[in-house]
Amino acid sequence: MYRSIGRRFTTALLLVGMALSLHGAAQAAPGSAPERVAVRAVAVPLSVYDGNKSTKVGNLKFLSGIELKADHVDFGGISGLVINKSGRRFLAITDKGRYIKGVFDESAPGVITQVKGVKIARLSGLQGLLDNKKKQDAESIIDLSDGALTGPFLIAFERKHRVLRYGRINGDPDSALALPGADTWVPSNGGMEGIVQLADGRIMALTEDARDEAGNIVGWIADGPRALPLSLQKIGQFKPTDMARLPNGDVLVLERSFSKATGPGMQIRRIRAANITHRAILDGPVLARLNRSANIDNMEALDVRVTADGRTLLYIMSDDNFNTPLQRTLLLVFELLN
Repeated sequence: MYRSIGRRFTTALLLVGMALSLHGAAQAAPGSAPERVAVRAVAVPLSVYDGNKSTKVGNLKFLSGIELKADHVDFGGISGLVINKSGRRFLAITDKGRYIKGVFDESAPGVITQVKGVKIARLSGLQGLLDNKKKQDAESIIDLSDGALTGPFLIAFERKHRVLRYGRINGDPDSALALPGADTWVPSNGGMEGIVQLADGRIMALTEDARDEAGNIVGWIADGPRALPLSLQKIGQFKPTDMARLPNGDVLVLERSFSKATGPGMQIRRIRAANITHRAILDGPVLARLNRSANIDNMEALDVRVTADGRTLLYIMSDDNFNTPLQRTLLLVFELLN
């Protein structure tokens, strides 16, 4: 099953370890200064049909939901998200190669009422601005500062498949992980959708739509100088869009589906840390599954934080594909139930 995948990764092995172990070099000035953006937050319930009556789905408890609206051409397309430890500050990345940062107002942990201080700016590349769609399609972000949002950050891109490491989000990347030959076997718009740092420091990645011989979703673990293949068991029409690590080391996989007949779908799957090994075919319990009866859209971004009283909160955002008013930028917050 993995023979051909292994060959594809052979030329990338040393690049993986080098790219992810490099220490931050001096950062150049950013390609564009951040612009302030006025963002309006409109509360949305979990259920489309019964308003605020629905608060539980599967193993998740719904805490709050908002739709974000802004009159700025570059606001939207959010595909990756990280939250600081307090839950007040956020950093998101977009399909247009922008980063968006701001502050949440909460009435209680995870109950978001407003978004303030929002700024948006272009990400830089190794060779200047990310100036076309092939270069700028950012899909997932890892905060390596353990919730401080100070950097370094790893950002995965598709179309031109690679991971860039940023010492600061407003600086130039100091190193890159390329996947030689990936343009020939990974779908242009189905590349690295989710990356996550495992508890032992390794980086795990999943593509959206690259398949192994059994039809499972292709991924790998970057383990020092080696890239070790694994895969995710595919469930129906669902495809992975992001990942986040739980405090005990387990990994949550956010997955989405869409069809004209059934509309958007979303599920959260939990992968046990002990099962994340070389050549594994990953699977785990689905903690929650939502369909068009819920206020969901193209759900693509996921992060997790732990509150001061020990509760685990999930923050999930949608990518509107810059397709307003047909699609929306949503932020949903859930508590993980035992």
